[in-house]
Amino acid sequence: YLSHVKSLNDSLQEIEESHQMTLQTIENQHKSKESYSQVLEKEMVAALKELQSLVGEGRSIISRQVQRQQSIMQNSLNVFTSNLNELEMTAKKQLTESLNAADDEFDVTSSL
Repeated sequence: YLSHVKSLNDSLQEIEESHQMTLQTIENQHKSKESYSQVLEKEMVAALKELQSLVGEGRSIISRQVQRQQSIMQNSLNVFTSNLNELEMTAKKQLTESLNAADDEFDVTSSL
């Protein structure tokens, strides 16, 4: 009877040790996955911060380029307006001179 009890106790001990090893393995896997998850989260947070930084820099660059283009466009418009005004004044002067010459010519021919 004692040998049977001892055998049963040994079997129970083996089952308990096996169970403990299984639980330890599961716990180790859980810790490993949790650790990997934390590392992954840190990497994702770092990548997100880098992305936010890049987006911010891109927006700044675009904003500066828009301002530069607006300045260039305004300067070009000012030069164009100035040139157009000069052409208008030249055209009016030439037209006035032509009209005066035609008037003088008409006066000379009508006095004959």
